[in-house]
Amino acid sequence: MSEQHSAQRPPVAPARVTRHAPDGTWQLAVQCPYCPVEHQHGGGGGQRPDMMGTRAPHCQGPVRLPHYEIAPENSRTDWDRERVYARSLMWAAEEEARGAARRESASGPAADQRNHEPYALADATGQRGRTGRNSAYLAAWQAKNERSGQ
Repeated sequence: MSEQHSAQRPPVAPARVTRHAPDGTWQLAVQCPYCPVEHQHGGGGGQRPDMMGTRAPHCQGPVRLPHYEIAPENSRTDWDRERVYARSLMWAAEEEARGAARRESASGPAADQRNHEPYALADATGQRGRTGRNSAYLAAWQAKNERSGQ
């Protein structure tokens, strides 16, 4: 999780009890604030389910989303406002990921190689400084043909 997300409050998602398993654990259905899917989370093993606390999203997507808090679905929470807030966090995470991808593709060894390939080809063919459509390609083709004796 990024520093930007850790400084913000997590969104709150509505939870309800779906079952009390024979082993004594509670199962909760949580309406995900990020996607339209209802996720299953554990609610502890006590006499009553743990309907509060932080949960990790189960959403599968291109970005890592911040954790969210759960609260009973009948609590006095503006669920529409929480969904809008969660979507803004999701949008920010996606924007951050796109920016990181752009920065990564614009720097590093692969980018250095991409940036130097045209110059290396021009140097190898003696075309550096010359202009004209496909001059480096033509010079490379001519050099190849001269080497192969054609």
